[in-house]
Amino acid sequence: MTLLITTLDTETGVHNIGDDRVGKMKAAPWHPSNHIVHYGDKSITEEEVEVHAGGTFSWDKPAKPLLLVGQNIKFDVHYMMKDIKGFRDNVWPMCQLWDTQLAEYILTGQVKQYANLDGLSEKYGGTLKDDQCKDFWDEGVMTEDIPNEIIIPYLKNDVLNTEIVFKAQYQKAKELGMLELIKVQMTALKATTEMEWNGMHFDKEIAKKYAIELGDLKYEAASVCDMEAQTLFPHEFWENHWNMGSTAHVATALFGGEYKYKAQRPILDEDGNTTAYKSGVKKGQVKQKNTEIVEYTTGYRLKVKEKYKTAKGKISTSDAVLKDILKDPVPVGCAEFINALLDYRKYTKDISTYFKGYSDLVWHDGLIHHSLSHVGTDTGRLSSSKPNLQNVSGKEE
Repeated sequence: MTLLITTLDTETGVHNIGDDRVGKMKAAPWHPSNHIVHYGDKSITEEEVEVHAGGTFSWDKPAKPLLLVGQNIKFDVHYMMKDIKGFRDNVWPMCQLWDTQLAEYILTGQVKQYANLDGLSEKYGGTLKDDQCKDFWDEGVMTEDIPNEIIIPYLKNDVLNTEIVFKAQYQKAKELGMLELIKVQMTALKATTEMEWNGMHFDKEIAKKYAIELGDLKYEAASVCDMEAQTLFPHEFWENHWNMGSTAHVATALFGGEYKYKAQRPILDEDGNTTAYKSGVKKGQVKQKNTEIVEYTTGYRLKVKEKYKTAKGKISTSDAVLKDILKDPVPVGCAEFINALLDYRKYTKDISTYFKGYSDLVWHDGLIHHSLSHVGTDTGRLSSSKPNLQNVSGKEE
């Protein structure tokens, strides 16, 4: 069945700013104040771009199989699902996608990541657009307030350039025998576009409860680790400088060695006697200065294995190294120190990445709409960000 090929582009609100902002994308379609301001579409059989400006939108194209062409098209599709009456239920199930950004990524053998429309237009014979709209946005002007005589030509130019790029890419794909590969990838893009639209529900209140519970466990783990460290270092260093987040401090605790810190020490005269202030509010007080102190500790006396060293020859204290150490017998207190440190790191990551981090990315609909990218790796694999939901542990602990 013949597809109706239609190129489209949207100009949208940029209201994801201020106190209710989620993430950094001003034009995010998930923000309740962001809507389509204008959109343009052009059938491949027509000469002119049809511009739909302001108001309530509805899709008036024939109800038949459709190939939608766009640059980073999932952005436009999400807005059309949100704002164009009939699109989500009637058009989306029947349509196929061609994303010029993804097509270029495939045609260049995964070399050209996140290709922009200006670069593609220049490569395939399009027309570089006027940057006046970008200047308005950079100055904080809302899309709704950009004069129509500026933004409408900008919109039309994007639609026309995207069509030019699509035609050239389609022909190149046929010549290279890559057309079927690209079609398969576009089907995958449609699936991930749907996934982003559906999002993942995240209960912020439950997350807050768990974060508090983990915070208590984190404090307990830190206390155990600190108390063990107190047996390895002098009180002055332990109280004022010890940091379980420092690779150097942890390595010294485990394997022993020299460590340095700064502390106030008396200023001595030529005979080695302390000096004092002779006048002023500090009269009689011993003069002091910030001095580098060099100390040595045996730590837990562990042996440094070659596999514990980084490429630059420094000692690693990664989780993998700590767990490897525990495979062998260790001195009294060492296992407690390492296990507490591992727990502390895990609780810290879980709180910051999952419970607090994910809470900060929940939109007003109660969902996390993460980003799934087909064009962001050297290998062609799918990547996930904002947040990376491909990296969520399935374990329950």
